[in-house]
Amino acid sequence: MTLLICCVCQDGIVLTADGRSNLLDAYGHSVSTDRLQKIFPHAALPFAIANHGENRFQEIPVSNLISELLNFQNASGPQNVINRIVRVLEPKIQAEFASNTAVDFTAFWVCGPSKYGFEIHEVEWNREKGHVVRKGGLKTVPVYLAGDCRFAINKYMSEQIDDEFDASLLKERPVEYGVQLSDKLYNIVMSDNPPKCGGHKHQLVVGDAGCRWVTPPSA
Repeated sequence: MTLLICCVCQDGIVLTADGRSNLLDAYGHSVSTDRLQKIFPHAALPFAIANHGENRFQEIPVSNLISELLNFQNASGPQNVINRIVRVLEPKIQAEFASNTAVDFTAFWVCGPSKYGFEIHEVEWNREKGHVVRKGGLKTVPVYLAGDCRFAINKYMSEQIDDEFDASLLKERPVEYGVQLSDKLYNIVMSDNPPKCGGHKHQLVVGDAGCRWVTPPSA
C-alpha cells in the first residue's frame, strides 16, 4: 500500500509519502517494510523523484538506481528528467514484466521548476500500454495523489477540507501552507481503523533554492 501527496504551491512543491511497502518478489514471496523511501531529492538542484507501484527491477531496488536517475548537473524542467528516467529504466522495467508475471505497474513523479513555474510530471509503465507520460503544474490542479490509499482523500482535490484548508488556494499560498494541507490529508488517511498505509512518513519541499526535508526518511 502506498500514499503519495504532491501540493503545487506558489513558491514550490511539497511531497509527502508513507513508508509502507507490501509487494511480491520474483518467487511470489511477500516483501514488507514500513521504512521504504519513496521520495528522492537531487543533491544540489530543485528537482525530486517519487516512486509508486513496483519498486524493484530485476532484484535491484529503486533506491539503488536513483543515483543514476539524478546524475545530472542541469535540467530545463521536469520533462527533461522524465526523458532521462525513460531512457534508463525502460529496458529494466520491460525485463521485469517479462520475467515476473506478478508485476504489472510502476510509476515515477518528477517535481521541479520549468519556465512555466513549478510542475509535476509523471511517467507510468503498465504491462498493456508500455509507458505513458503525463504532466501538470500551477495551470492545472494543485494537488496530485497516487497509491492505493488515495481514495480516502480524492474528493479533497476539488472540495474544501475544512474552514482552514482548501486545495484550490494552494497556487496562491507558500509551501508552508502546502506542508500543513499535506499533513491534514495524510492524517485523514491514517485515521482509518486500521490504516491501510503507514510506516515512516517522509516529507520534502522543492523550492527555488533546492530541496529540503521537512521530515526525512527513516534510516
